[in-house]
Amino acid sequence: MQIIVCVVFVHICSYEFKTFQKQTNTAELVRTKTSLGGGQATLKMPQVLMEVLPNIHVGNIYITLPETSESCRDVCVEKSRCVVQLQSDQEVCFNLPRGTCLKPDVVRSISQEGQVVTVRVQLDERTSLISTLASDLMNDSDLQTVVPLSSTLCNTELLGHCKQCEQQVFECVRFQRVLPLPSVDWEQASEDWFCHIHKEDGEKLKPASLQPEEDECFYTELFFLLHPKLMEYMEHAKPTCGPEINCAKCNTSLGVQLHQSVKMWTHNLVWRRERGNIVHSTDISAIMLMLFQNIDKDNFGVNCRLVLQLPTVPRRYLYMVTMNTNQKLLICEEDSKLFHTGGNEKENQCKENRPESVATKRARRSGQTEMKLQAVFGVKLLYVEKEGDDEESGEWADSVHVHLIPCSDSFFTGVKALLDTTNNCLPENIRHVEKMKVGYIIK
Repeated sequence: MQIIVCVVFVHICSYEFKTFQKQTNTAELVRTKTSLGGGQATLKMPQVLMEVLPNIHVGNIYITLPETSESCRDVCVEKSRCVVQLQSDQEVCFNLPRGTCLKPDVVRSISQEGQVVTVRVQLDERTSLISTLASDLMNDSDLQTVVPLSSTLCNTELLGHCKQCEQQVFECVRFQRVLPLPSVDWEQASEDWFCHIHKEDGEKLKPASLQPEEDECFYTELFFLLHPKLMEYMEHAKPTCGPEINCAKCNTSLGVQLHQSVKMWTHNLVWRRERGNIVHSTDISAIMLMLFQNIDKDNFGVNCRLVLQLPTVPRRYLYMVTMNTNQKLLICEEDSKLFHTGGNEKENQCKENRPESVATKRARRSGQTEMKLQAVFGVKLLYVEKEGDDEESGEWADSVHVHLIPCSDSFFTGVKALLDTTNNCLPENIRHVEKMKVGYIIK
């Protein structure tokens, strides 16, 4: 009997996990419906977000009511949906996705702050178990799907393109060896590899002594380290008055020239074969997920703390600390934009302006608005931007639990925009924890 139960759970978890992979990551949760006649946006629909906390068998539901609506009167909880009753006798019903079930008629607490209604509901034990297993499956899948660049970029003719405008940057490059550097922050970490007695041994492994040959490529999550001679293969890229290398067409920052090597940013460079097939392409969201995943392995239970450092004058820092590396969210499926940057703005506008479905019109005419939620996973974190050096930034540099990572201006700005976008999608009452903002990076 126990074996049969385990098999059933595994099948359910596998189904939910595959469904999560197919679902689109969603964004801004405020939905604006069009009027029946003129097509102009006239009525804002409620925003719904639910955090699933399987370790304590609880779900926190945040409902942001339109400014014109009255306050919440009551909340009715069923097994697979919740119904919010407003003072105006209107009802907002949101249906939960497969694999998420609540204990009917069990509401731990209801509170309202301004237009935000917070409801704490009880998850059933099956949902808590499935959510935990599905989260573990996603972690295992992430580790298995990472293909080392040494097997994709090595011994093949490559063309490098600007990711923003697809302008060709490198022509006919071939690497005989493609090797990963120890870590993205190994330049700072190498200072602690040897004590003062063995200083000479340590100097041999300093970044200045570890440089690629003409046919070699070293890499981290943030950059490719290339030999300066590869600049001869570079076209349609222009060096600035400083060390920066920009795309000649769109002026995107592609990399920087160093004394003995060239750094090319992974988030702005696409490698293709001569036939045009993409060999390697990534984005800021994927890079951040990889950074947290790799750093989290070495933290031994301590929350991952990462600081992006921009070498400006004065220096700028983006301090991040993870709260949950596998937070499950339920968010509105209809008329939602991508939850992180990088989406197609024109496509989002088309979604926003499309007419209501017959089901939605029928529900609204009967005084009830139906909303369907979908599940996504992401890294939940706190972040704060800081300018200038002081005692706090000094503690970051000295702490073994804080990873200080120098980065490009475009990457720093992109990460900040990504987190700000998700922060703006959250209800007002959960956007901040003390002096820090709450953000998500959706998987």
